Amino acid sequence: MEQTKTTAIGTIILVVLILLTSSVIAFSVSAPYLENKQLKLYPGAEANLKFDLQNSGATTDTITKVEIVEGAEITELADGKDTYTISPGGLTTVNIKITIPNDMDLGQTRHIKLSFTAKDEEAGGFSIGSSIGQEFDVVIGEIPPTPAPAEEAETPKKETSSNNTIIIYSIIGLIILSIIIYCLIKKTKRKTRKS
Repeated sequence: MEQTKTTAIGTIILVVLILLTSSVIAFSVSAPYLENKQLKLYPGAEANLKFDLQNSGATTDTITKVEIVEGAEITELADGKDTYTISPGGLTTVNIKITIPNDMDLGQTRHIKLSFTAKDEEAGGFSIGSSIGQEFDVVIGEIPPTPAPAEEAETPKKETSSNNTIIIYSIIGLIILSIIIYCLIKKTKRKTRKS
């Protein structure tokens, strides 16, 4: 009776861990560096931002849908599409264009919210749980002074939002838990045989 109970509990834990591990997103989104999560532009200006999508932990293609959740009045998907296919280990760039109308007043702020959602092949649709959001503000300011010829603009850094660490730890945890459950079941069987 005790052996059956131990086996049942071990099986339930194993199934839960497998489900949790399989639900971990296999893609990540790298956003351009924006100081204080703000993009400063002036009326009539345009900016192109690149977001890198990486399929780092899957063995199949990841289909990712990009959506402008907030700020669509000044934001557009510059590639002319909203769905991207990323091969295993592959990298794809999503180009976002921000255009500030000439009649916008100085000091206004527009919040931009983007959603990158991976397609769940088994469920047959895009899953809300597998979505990565990117948010920043566009602040309308004065035209910046022209820098002196000797000065060079600093190259923007990348800010990475990645699930690679979660994936690796989940897999290691699953393996360790499986070994522990296996050893417990073996030990229980030995005690049963001896008695």
